[in-house]
Amino acid sequence: MKPTPIERNKAAGFIRVVTRKGSMKIYFDIILWIEGVDNYTKFHLVGGKHILTGITISRIMDRLDERFFRIHKGHAVNLNHVKAVYKLHRPLGVELKNNTRLPVSRRTTPEFRRIWNQKNAHGHA
Repeated sequence: MKPTPIERNKAAGFIRVVTRKGSMKIYFDIILWIEGVDNYTKFHLVGGKHILTGITISRIMDRLDERFFRIHKGHAVNLNHVKAVYKLHRPLGVELKNNTRLPVSRRTTPEFRRIWNQKNAHGHA
């Protein structure tokens, strides 16, 4: 079966989104974290740049690869940009390489810990 455009983009390491300025290609490597606000999603990028799109965070998550984890109803992080996990009890939080701190929800904490520990056990942190 022929891959869809979304599957091809995912394999190539980018997402294409529509913004007020038109269609944009955002490479996964430069996405620090993603913030869902109502029916919009804000991409927080390396270097402090932001991109806002009129797509929900749930739909965005379907278009990203395994390096992204939804830590909270309104936040997803690029695991490659997580510098530290703090307070290894509830509430858990992550600190990104740009020093942004974000909460991990209680509901997602067990799965996040499993993925984070697995990632670090393989030396990819």
